[in-house]
Amino acid sequence: MKDTIISTTPAASDDTNLEVKFTQADIDKAVADSVFAERLKFPSDTEMNALLTSSAQLNDMTARAEIAETKLTALSLGARPDCIYDVINLARFYVSDDVSLDNAIAAVIQKYPHFVGSNMAHSTPNLSTAMPFAPSLNSSLNGVEQAFAARNPWVKL
Repeated sequence: MKDTIISTTPAASDDTNLEVKFTQADIDKAVADSVFAERLKFPSDTEMNALLTSSAQLNDMTARAEIAETKLTALSLGARPDCIYDVINLARFYVSDDVSLDNAIAAVIQKYPHFVGSNMAHSTPNLSTAMPFAPSLNSSLNGVEQAFAARNPWVKL
């Protein structure tokens, strides 16, 4: 670009007529300086992506810590390990401004005592027959029937 002269004339005061002249290079430099100053106010794209990634990781880790703390609270109040999620989900309905999650878990455990105790009392016993069914290798069952029989030995085909 060639240098062009742009003149501005301030308002006349006391018969003094001052004329300020700017070249195109002066205006380009002023614009570049103001753009640079504005860019310093905001993070760059890479910095913004790093901030978003770190804040997402922080939110994820915070959520995991809250879940772990809630599980620990349920276990410490006597909930069975196989019922922890049931207790926590029921307790979320009790949570309010006045009732904390810990108190809600305690209320659920008090209201539903079958969530408390050992896991062994509530497990299903293994049923067995005197003669378990096992298909013979020389049977006339096709592959699907053999796979079904292998997974369900108590069913006669």
